[in-house]
Amino acid sequence: MFLSPDSLERDSATAYRGIFSFVGITAAVAIHGQIVGAYSQAQIDPCAISNDTGATNGTNGTMDNAFLAEVKTGYLVSAGVVSVIVVACVIAVVFGTTELRDISKTSRQQRNQSLVKMLRAVWTFRPNVIMLMIFFCVQMILFVLLGAAVLYVQYGMDLPDQIHNSMLAFAVSAVISVPVVGKIVARFGKRITFMCCQLALIPTSLALQFLPSRSAVAVLIICVLLGMSGSAGLFVPWTMLSDVIDDYSLRTGRRLDTWFFSMALSVLSLTATVGLGLTTITLEIGGYKAGACFQPESVGTSLRMLVSIVPAAFALICVGLIWKYPITEDRRRDIKEELENRKTPSEEDHTLNKEGWEGSNGDVLHPGYGDVAGILKTSNEDEVLLSPESDLSVLVECKETIL
Repeated sequence: MFLSPDSLERDSATAYRGIFSFVGITAAVAIHGQIVGAYSQAQIDPCAISNDTGATNGTNGTMDNAFLAEVKTGYLVSAGVVSVIVVACVIAVVFGTTELRDISKTSRQQRNQSLVKMLRAVWTFRPNVIMLMIFFCVQMILFVLLGAAVLYVQYGMDLPDQIHNSMLAFAVSAVISVPVVGKIVARFGKRITFMCCQLALIPTSLALQFLPSRSAVAVLIICVLLGMSGSAGLFVPWTMLSDVIDDYSLRTGRRLDTWFFSMALSVLSLTATVGLGLTTITLEIGGYKAGACFQPESVGTSLRMLVSIVPAAFALICVGLIWKYPITEDRRRDIKEELENRKTPSEEDHTLNKEGWEGSNGDVLHPGYGDVAGILKTSNEDEVLLSPESDLSVLVECKETIL
């Protein structure tokens, strides 16, 4: 199965999927904040209750069980609503795009290939190896930022009341930036656009390390900038992967769309595990204590370093990989032109030609001349050559010239 043989149609479908992905994230963040906020409203501070009942140190105080039960209910309700939003976005993407079944000869042949051989073909293709490394770096940036953003705003910036606003600013700016980045890609190309977005991400993420505490305006501005620069990582790598598939098809004569995308999704799953694990390790190093009302300052310092240095480092690595990426815009156009020139006749034309050959019984040399052959076979040769309508004046002139 594949989307389309046209690269522009595949890029459009990928951008369509990216928009719905971030629309779902934006709606989920907004609704989640409202629902959890409604359930977590309490007349009495649960940490104050805990401290008054025997805790001598605020750091060691724990939240009241009744308060935690209310918050848990809010999270459960929010999870149900978010699940409905996710299903609606998935339905929109599934029914909003159409896949085509590959019935080509190469598609039928690759079904008989071994798993090891197909994996080797995908993993040893140099443009795809670079592309998978780019996927890993980009997804690490997203998972680290999204996974630690809430804790960073709460403990690193001491702004627990701005958590939902910060996440909403990031998601909304990313959604708005997707079509804008798409226009820039169409104008300047994927490679240059993506490289510029990653370069812009480096100083933006490093700024998270130096923001003054309790500065809500600064946090919201940086979240907007992160959403704008990070939106390219949502769909541009997927459009670049389609170019890798076209390049492989041009070099080998085979299309392995399913295998290439499966490898990219596997890297995505691996990145999610590594990103969440890195966040957990950082919290352990900083001395984070789950359920505590107050956290030590080392937690905020660790989170600042995590959300600033790690994304900047992976963005810098990503820039170097994009620089080595062999499929430039000129190369992409050449691949498209060569694939257009290599297009084989359709299955209908192949069937028609085959019937023409078989129906001729060896009496004709070309399937298109079947009707003429039938006329010559059923008619009298003398009548065809010397019919009453034939002009014999030319023969008379030739006779006189010879004599």
